[in-house]
Amino acid sequence: MRTVAKNNGILSSCLGPTGYYRAVPWKKTIFYKCLYISSYYSNERDGNMKMMKSKKNMGKPLTAVLFAAIMIVSVLAVMPSPALAEQTEEDANGATTTPYLDPIDETGTSETFGNSWTATITIDSGTNFDIYAWWNQDITATYNWDPEHKPVTEIESVTMDVIAWDVDNAAGTPPPTTQETDLVYLNNQYLGVLVGPNQGAAGTPIGTGGWWTTTFVLISSQINVIFDSASYPLALTPYIDSDSQHNYMNWAATVDKIIITIEYEANEANRPPETPNKPWGSIILNVGESETYKTNTGDEEEDQIYYWFDWGDGSNSNWIGPYDSGRIIDGVSHSWTDEGYYDIRVKAKDTNGAESEWSAPLRIVVTEPFYFVHITDTHIGESGARELFDRCIAHINSFDPKPAFVLITGDLVNWGGGIEGIENYAEFLNSVSKLDVLWHSSPGNHDHYGGIANYYKYIDDRVNYPFSYGYTHFMSLNSGSGASPPIPPRGSGLSDYQMNWLKNELVLNQNKLNKIIFMHHPAVNKWNLGTIKENMKEFIENCSAYDVDVVLTGHTHKNRVCNYNYDQGEWVYDDSNSHTWISDDDLDTIYVQTGSCIDYGFYRNITVIKDHVLVKPAEQANSRVKIEVNCPVNLHAYDSDGNHVGKNETGGIDFQIDWACYSNKTIGNHTVESISIDYGLDSYTFIIEGIGNGTFNLTGDKYLKSGGFTNVKYKNVTITENSIGIIYTYRDSVDYTIYMDDDGDGTVNMLIQPDEIVSVKMPYPPSKPSGPVVGFTDVSYTYSTNTTDPEDDQIYYMFDWGDGKDSGWLGPFDSGEPCSVFHSWTDGDIYTVRTRAKDVLGHISDWSPSLKIDIYDLEATIDIDPDTLNLNSSGKWITCYIEFPEGYNVSDINISTILLNDVVHAEDHPTNISDYDDDGIPDLMVKFDRQEVIAILEPGENVAITVTGQITGGAQFEGIDYIRVI
Repeated sequence: MRTVAKNNGILSSCLGPTGYYRAVPWKKTIFYKCLYISSYYSNERDGNMKMMKSKKNMGKPLTAVLFAAIMIVSVLAVMPSPALAEQTEEDANGATTTPYLDPIDETGTSETFGNSWTATITIDSGTNFDIYAWWNQDITATYNWDPEHKPVTEIESVTMDVIAWDVDNAAGTPPPTTQETDLVYLNNQYLGVLVGPNQGAAGTPIGTGGWWTTTFVLISSQINVIFDSASYPLALTPYIDSDSQHNYMNWAATVDKIIITIEYEANEANRPPETPNKPWGSIILNVGESETYKTNTGDEEEDQIYYWFDWGDGSNSNWIGPYDSGRIIDGVSHSWTDEGYYDIRVKAKDTNGAESEWSAPLRIVVTEPFYFVHITDTHIGESGARELFDRCIAHINSFDPKPAFVLITGDLVNWGGGIEGIENYAEFLNSVSKLDVLWHSSPGNHDHYGGIANYYKYIDDRVNYPFSYGYTHFMSLNSGSGASPPIPPRGSGLSDYQMNWLKNELVLNQNKLNKIIFMHHPAVNKWNLGTIKENMKEFIENCSAYDVDVVLTGHTHKNRVCNYNYDQGEWVYDDSNSHTWISDDDLDTIYVQTGSCIDYGFYRNITVIKDHVLVKPAEQANSRVKIEVNCPVNLHAYDSDGNHVGKNETGGIDFQIDWACYSNKTIGNHTVESISIDYGLDSYTFIIEGIGNGTFNLTGDKYLKSGGFTNVKYKNVTITENSIGIIYTYRDSVDYTIYMDDDGDGTVNMLIQPDEIVSVKMPYPPSKPSGPVVGFTDVSYTYSTNTTDPEDDQIYYMFDWGDGKDSGWLGPFDSGEPCSVFHSWTDGDIYTVRTRAKDVLGHISDWSPSLKIDIYDLEATIDIDPDTLNLNSSGKWITCYIEFPEGYNVSDINISTILLNDVVHAEDHPTNISDYDDDGIPDLMVKFDRQEVIAILEPGENVAITVTGQITGGAQFEGIDYIRVI
């Protein structure tokens, strides 16, 4: 019978009939067990082991095992170990045991070593341990840490006592003074030492037995402590094994019992860190975008802390740290590869291994950036519209990467009803089918002309519809047909049903990062021009209340962005088409108008990045020039080959210029004609033909693919039935002057300049270059020009000299600052000099008006004396008389520059100016060394002698004479 008693801080255990007591100091919390085994010698060790394991064979081994089990169960009954106490079961003989006391295993049987054995001790979750025993050559203590459970205490040290005595000696005999030590290993790493009793020489009695102890610090989940029985004989009669040269014990009738005791010292219960704060960092990311997240927490014992982030995508950070208690961590970065919502959470662990609970999750959304294309007002059915739409589609198809889709906001066709509408929609579908991506549309007022039925039949039968892409929600609305009054033209607007539908969509999709509405008529515009009529105010209020990012529209054929400025308390209208608008929390709904496809081939790329919508400036498939006039005139355009666009004599429309678009429409009492043509492909002449007496207004627009544009307006220009006005458009510039022929006789009577000129991005065309209009070859002349930039950017200038050369870009100069540069021409001719400007952002202006310059060659008349030169003569000089044409003076000649045949220099003296040939024109006399001249000449009847030189200012002259050389 074993009892456990606690007396005065001492926990005592009574083990076996010998009455041996092992006193262990009380160390706050101590759990221990004892394994009692009575062993005997047998030559049939394997059989004995099988008997002990099978439970069916009876004998001393079984009795010993059962007795050990009974003793341990007795200890467990009084120990604070409910886990063990609850896990009891009955064996086949009705004896109560526990699954923690496995039968003795036969593993490791060795005939050489006899009945040696191993005891394995397992401590479960830091609170309990189990004992497993089997026969082997060594004694092993194993400590296992269960990582799936959290210990309530920290194990600081473990002590193992192995006590042995024989049947003739009392237990507890102190060990001999002389001791040996063996190393204790953990996974092949040095851990500590094991101290054992003295071992005598071979055949020498050891004495009366003894005990030994080792103490080591727990540093791993499993510790194996091996007691080599050769080093610690437990018998009185050791012997030498001839193979291994080790001492081994002889168990025969000598060993009565072996007791192994495990105890561990525990600190006070370690508390885990507090639950970390919810991680913080960006909650909206793009796919693949890395973001850093932080957190912190504290530990009551001020232990350092490790952190583990769960990213919500099946991955984690592993333990990072340690960090001081309370310190905000440096941050952990992560990126996600797929779109979706993810919950980031974090837990903490102190350096003693105690873990906290998970933090509150931080929900993030990961999106894939994308862009789409907005086009509008294709007006299929108007002359040239189909061709321009095809070019725009081809241009969009060339984009890399491809857009997600294309939105087309109305006026798909110029007339939607009846047979004409069916034909127009057939053409539209034929063209739009060439797009490489999906497209969505909403109807415009022209689609309503003649009835909307064809649109519903061939395009889309839904009046209003939504779709989502990623985390952006799109809503299409039918803004209605034309409404009275016709000037300004407006859309009939949105019905109450549509407003209810829209509000419901906005409410249901409040969680979407972005919300975009697209329809034909704008809701916001200057002077309410072209806006929706019904529910306009309500629509704007809903867009603001439900955080609509962008409203995309067409109809006005303008590139305009509108936004309400709360600081100023008014609407802001941006017509510059010069910068990107970005929706964000500080900006109310952005109302966007995109220019028409039919006039200029406009399109607008709109990019969605996380929760921002980037509305970029409208661009073009091609650079275009458009002239629009109202009555009482007809408008015509001719290219350099005489091809014509406009009304012909029979009342029909000529359409002979590639890529041109023609439009003729009536607004109220006014007839408006417009022609748009590719800019830069050819030179065009626009003719304004008077068909009545009165005044007209004219608008000219030039839009470049680079984004720059110029808009000019002429107001109330007087015209008669016979008047003709001309505007010249060249390949690389537009002359915005109207050359008026009042009576049609071919003579220009008046030059009319624009009343308004607006240039965006591009500097204004420079002034005509100023400088000499007459000059001579090889003489440098200075020319100047200047201009201004509408954004006050600095400016570069380039001069085209008309001789195939240019100045390159000069500058930069401040806006309005003149630029001067010099140039010379090598050949006499008439040259046209012009210049253009470029701002520091790369936007290039039109060419300036041209300056014509006459450049003359300076041909001198020379006379060589003597006319016959004897190569054997010994004279000193050869004389040359130089005479200039009228307007030049030989006194300007620089003597040092005069050369004969580009080799022999003229002598500095003697020289003289006189009229040697009596023709009334002064001559310059110079002399050359005769011997130097003879040295370069060959005999001949007509040997050319060339004399060259320069006059003041750098002009080069040249003259030729022929002499006889003998």
